[in-house]
Amino acid sequence: MKKIFLLLFVVFALFVFSEKFIYRDYNYYGYVEYLVKKGYIDTGNNDIPILVSDIINSMEETAIEIENNVSNIPKNDIPIFMFIYNDLTKGSPFKIKNEFYMKSMNYDSIEFFNNDSLMFDLKNEFYLVGNMEFADIQIAINSRMPYGPKNYKDTIRALEWKGTKTIIDKAAIGISYGENYIIMGRFLPAWGQGIFDNMFLSRKTENYDGLSFRLKKGMLEFSYFVATLSPGHATFRDEVFTRYVSFHKVGFYLPYNTYFAFKEIILYGSPIMETRYLNPFVVYYFTQWNGHADDNIIWSIELINKHFNGIPISFEMFIDDLQYDEDRRVAPDKIGIIGNISVPIIIDGLYIDLEYALITKWTGTHEHSECVYNYYSEPMLYFIGPDSDFFGLRINYMFSNKISASYIYNITRSGEGTMYLSHEEEGGDPHPPFPSGIVEKVRSNSFSFEYNVFKWFGINCGIEAVNYYNRDNIRAISEFDLNMYIQGVIRL
Repeated sequence: MKKIFLLLFVVFALFVFSEKFIYRDYNYYGYVEYLVKKGYIDTGNNDIPILVSDIINSMEETAIEIENNVSNIPKNDIPIFMFIYNDLTKGSPFKIKNEFYMKSMNYDSIEFFNNDSLMFDLKNEFYLVGNMEFADIQIAINSRMPYGPKNYKDTIRALEWKGTKTIIDKAAIGISYGENYIIMGRFLPAWGQGIFDNMFLSRKTENYDGLSFRLKKGMLEFSYFVATLSPGHATFRDEVFTRYVSFHKVGFYLPYNTYFAFKEIILYGSPIMETRYLNPFVVYYFTQWNGHADDNIIWSIELINKHFNGIPISFEMFIDDLQYDEDRRVAPDKIGIIGNISVPIIIDGLYIDLEYALITKWTGTHEHSECVYNYYSEPMLYFIGPDSDFFGLRINYMFSNKISASYIYNITRSGEGTMYLSHEEEGGDPHPPFPSGIVEKVRSNSFSFEYNVFKWFGINCGIEAVNYYNRDNIRAISEFDLNMYIQGVIRL
């Protein structure tokens, strides 16, 4: 027993200051994003999670210049820069964050507080971070207790028990050494430069149970992620096939502030994990071909450039299930594309995001249901799903290191294609008009406001107006929704 207590004491004594990995739920992620888009800091390819050491290394020189009053950063942006720098370098080894979130869906003046339209969410996050002699380590646990309408999709991971639900969104251990890291547990990585979502691996899905690592040396970078896609709770345990997915990526940091990456996915169903797909360094395309399997192979090509005044411009092409069998019948083009740009405006604190995404009709589908590119019934690619396109505009303004606001306008067109109807099953023209059939159009205008009243307390609120035309692909059905939310955050 004494040895156990001694071991616990030694482990906790190793923990010192600051987070080691930044996910999108980091307290001030919006401020980090702002500093990146203004060109003040560099996070490499901006994949998630971001190593804090990468951010600090790109901030240190500027922080010294600010302290010596020789920095070129505009006066209004200096408090934001130093606020993030101090939070990442002088934080606490033990962090707790509690959030209370309330949202009204399908609002009208009579039923705003109706149980069918009101949703609550109580979230608790716990971080323990520190240094060891050879590496940095972080433990992160995030739990949520939602309450809302029975059809509220965000509760899908939780089964109700006596009127209560509990969701473990994140439970991960990460270890970093230099520019390299490994993470194990439940978490949500993001590979890509999407503003509203990512094409290769959506950030709007449930978190995955898996393992990921990154190796980086000079201009070369290699990343790997493997996860199970079969839900873990008892309702799904009688399924014959367990679904698995492996991702890997090789990236190159090129001259003129350019980043190029090739990414590959293998998604398959099997009673156990296939050892041939667990090797991070094999080419899944050839491995599948040589094994005469019919699993889902997906490629992606990504290009990012920040040469022009540090303005990030990115483009990605997603290629689903490229056919290698010349004897196979004509197959449809299963393509997704995304392009975006973030432009800082002359006014301090202001920048604009623009993004366009397009996904052809059968992208993400597969003739075998266990190989469909989805997780908990949600697309694992860009959130709009197949047979859709999206245009989004976001105007962001940072009033100070405490107050920020944003306006978002977007329009989505969705045809009749669905993730669950493959071309092999539907048949017909492999190259139909885009979008196909009766097209649903959705226009959304939203405004959000964030105020960090104190370092330990913040409040967020927002309102969204949504117009639907041909809703659910039914001709002449037009509807209007008004959604509002308020969120309180307590940080310890």
